Amino acid sequence: MDGPLGEAAIVKEIIFDLETTGPNPSEDQIIEIAIQYGFDEGSEIKTRRVNPTIPISPAAQAVHGITMEDLKDCPTFKKLAKGIREVFEEAE
Repeated sequence: MDGPLGEAAIVKEIIFDLETTGPNPSEDQIIEIAIQYGFDEGSEIKTRRVNPTIPISPAAQAVHGITMEDLKDCPTFKKLAKGIREVFEEAE
């Protein structure tokens, strides 16, 4: 099984961080996800950017510095969702 970032995804624990289009979880969208597989000091962090279907709020952009232009060639969340879900399902 391949993870959302293209590598084999068999893990027990993951650490993740998100950047979004804004602060409202019911309306805003993920524009970047970073996943670290495991807690080992040398664990690699994989990052994937996502092309949202709504604009990034000015306040959110001021925090993370990601622009719509930065995301124009990135896949949509719909294309990545299955792989991301599988990573979380494999984690404990």
